[in-house]
Amino acid sequence: MMKSRKSTSSKSRLNRSKAGSSSTSSRRRGSDPDIPSKAPKAEERTSQQDKVNDEVVPSSRSKLKISRSRPDLERPQPVFEVLPSLKDVSPFQRQGLFLKKIKQSTQILDFTAPNVSQKSIEIKRKCLMDLLEYINFNRSVFNETSFLPIFKMVSANIFHPLVQTHVSDGLMYDPNEDEPLLEPSWAHIQFVYEFFLRFILSHDVDPKVAKKYISGKFLISFIHLFQSEDPRERDYLKTILHKLYAKFMTHRSFIRRVINYTFLTFIYENGSHPGVSELLEILGSIIHGFVLPLKPEHLRFLHSYLLPLYSARLLPSYATPLNYCVTLFVDKDVVLGAPVLAQLLRLWPKTDSSKELIFLQITESVFMSIWQKNPQLLDLQLNHPDLHAFVPCPKEVNVSVPIQPAKTLLETYFDRLGQSVQCQHFEVSERALSLIDGDLFDIVKLRSDVLVPVLFRRLYTVTKKHWRQSVLGVTYSVLKKLMNLDSSMFSSVVNSYKSRLDTMVKRKQSTIWKAIHSNSQFNVQGFDLPSYTQRIVIEQDQLADITELVENTKVDLDFASKESNSALFAYSSTNIRRKSILPQDLETMKLLKRHQSLEEKVR
Repeated sequence: MMKSRKSTSSKSRLNRSKAGSSSTSSRRRGSDPDIPSKAPKAEERTSQQDKVNDEVVPSSRSKLKISRSRPDLERPQPVFEVLPSLKDVSPFQRQGLFLKKIKQSTQILDFTAPNVSQKSIEIKRKCLMDLLEYINFNRSVFNETSFLPIFKMVSANIFHPLVQTHVSDGLMYDPNEDEPLLEPSWAHIQFVYEFFLRFILSHDVDPKVAKKYISGKFLISFIHLFQSEDPRERDYLKTILHKLYAKFMTHRSFIRRVINYTFLTFIYENGSHPGVSELLEILGSIIHGFVLPLKPEHLRFLHSYLLPLYSARLLPSYATPLNYCVTLFVDKDVVLGAPVLAQLLRLWPKTDSSKELIFLQITESVFMSIWQKNPQLLDLQLNHPDLHAFVPCPKEVNVSVPIQPAKTLLETYFDRLGQSVQCQHFEVSERALSLIDGDLFDIVKLRSDVLVPVLFRRLYTVTKKHWRQSVLGVTYSVLKKLMNLDSSMFSSVVNSYKSRLDTMVKRKQSTIWKAIHSNSQFNVQGFDLPSYTQRIVIEQDQLADITELVENTKVDLDFASKESNSALFAYSSTNIRRKSILPQDLETMKLLKRHQSLEEKVR
């Protein structure tokens, strides 16, 4: 009984002491506002850390989310030992200290972790600088015993999680519009890249011995780093990969295959890759070394990997090196120029003006190369097998026939130029007109019987529908040059265009009247007669304009260009004539006199 009473009293005294200590601590916490009243839990600490990381994002990137590895807050960071400099020790100790510093540099510091030590960052940076200085001013530094530690150190440092931007709301990251996110650990990675570059360029490194350390997994991971948004890192990667390709010949085919796979992934899957331009620059130097005759692998590379890059949305970001690679292929073998030009005409953009300007540039370069070396290729029809396959196809493979099999490659190219002149974006129109009015006009003179009918139809449409005055002026100038080439031929072209348009109008009239007759039999209510006949009025007015052009073939087109505004108002984009907005000039009055009401047309 006595023991139980003693134990009970001791427990009560212990509880009172605990209560007193808790009240004292609570009073202390209450007196000091900096001390929290309650320790935060692990989930609260994580949410607080997320808020801190979110505040790092600039306000201009409100729609961008930074994707980076979230470090474990409880994981300890490595501790670095301060080692002496390599130049301060005796020559007999340098090799051992060199390997020791390489091993120490294998340890990785997470720059995004809150518990990273600035002292450790500075120690590792000085260690890497000492290694780089040592290999720059000493010879016979690398031997076979140091190859494995070097590759371990390089792999541990450069194969890091990439810092990338992921755009929400269905948008895509654009390197031309958005600022790149720089690598936070660049203070260390830069010296590692420089060290690896010196290692590859060193004459002490035997490719036969070092190639066993460069595995396929190493090359795949290395090329994957081109997705980094940091341009400084991609520049080092480009230089190092080019030196690897030049020194290790056994890996050349594998490097090309990995790059091809990267292009396919970019084109058909994600659609975003910041390093396409750097990879194309490397391929430009590789293509320059191809010898004739070109292998089927090289032809397949041009057809299946290079040319589809023109269909990607981010074409303006890598257009210059891509054009250089395609031009190199055509310069090496001009026979490739015809299928390349045909493929580019098939991939021609419809709504992207910036891409259309790029297509105008590359197609002009390819076309002029074909014209100067083998102009007979331009007379191939679009259904020719040579324009559909870079590698000869088996006989059982059927090549798809285009809709217009009688059209030649020359006619198709100039017709595409005419369509570009009709583009409402004035830069595209002016660029296409400068090509026609420049070097290509000599070709138009030589092949006027084929090209003048193709160009007249497009240019005449421009004079009636385009909105920009400078485009109209150049168009009239080109039409005047075409007229001065051969006035009789120009008159025949205008007459044939008029007859073709007249036939089309009559066909439409007969179709409309048949529809009116069939609908009138069934007494369909709400049939809109003016909607059928409105276009006929406009087309017959165009026929009258062409007739007047034929009768006055030697009219001064410079004067007509000054009066182009009235024609532009007369043929508006909606095909509706509004008399209230027409200016009162002579041409407008002529148009109004030729105008017939809808009731007169019905009669």
